Amino acid sequence: MSLLTRIYNLKSKYRETAGFMNEERATIQDLTMKQGKAQKQYSTFSKGDFATAQTAYKGAGDDFVKAYGTQSEIDSFQLGESDIGQIGENYRQRQITEFNKTGGARDFYNWQGYIQSGGGPQINLVYDRARAGIADYKRMVTDPMDALTASAENLSSKAEGFTAASDQLQSYQESYKSYGDQIGKASERLQGYGASQIEIQDMIAGAQRQYGFSTEQRKRGTRSSSQRRTALTSRSGYA
Repeated sequence: MSLLTRIYNLKSKYRETAGFMNEERATIQDLTMKQGKAQKQYSTFSKGDFATAQTAYKGAGDDFVKAYGTQSEIDSFQLGESDIGQIGENYRQRQITEFNKTGGARDFYNWQGYIQSGGGPQINLVYDRARAGIADYKRMVTDPMDALTASAENLSSKAEGFTAASDQLQSYQESYKSYGDQIGKASERLQGYGASQIEIQDMIAGAQRQYGFSTEQRKRGTRSSSQRRTALTSRSGYA
């Protein structure tokens, strides 16, 4: 390969590398804009919808345990970790225990047993005796447990909302990180192309020096040959 061809090829490689560098710069600029957008989305969502969902979830949890938990359960309550079902069952058992202390509890259980056994001709009498117990059971057990169920469902709904918001927030965070990783890789490639350009520049300069030296050598050789021919001519009888 001639020096001129080598210089041409190196310059072509330099221009190609410059093109790659421009592409990487454009990529970095685009990714930086997308990363900024993801950061803004993360910040806006974190302070807005996520914070709202988090507050609602925590509030529902606090309301539930304060309404239906013992002091020990309140003190040890960990949102998302404590067993809501067990707290509810413990509450139910306490309400039944309190109901059992009432005067109508015995008649209430007699009525329940009578119904479960299939009833009979004394059903109206048994029911009349159990009226007070039935009312107490509704007031002390049935109605509170209905309220507890509604509170638990509200907590479950708020938990689902918080989970969805957490997933969305994580998505924005992962997008931000992903763009950062891509920017890092593009920057590494850009740096690599830059190093290649410096190397190519050095190679071009070396080849050009070689070419210049070779050209000068040829010029000197041409001048020397011309001078020798002139000298021979001047010594010839034909001069």
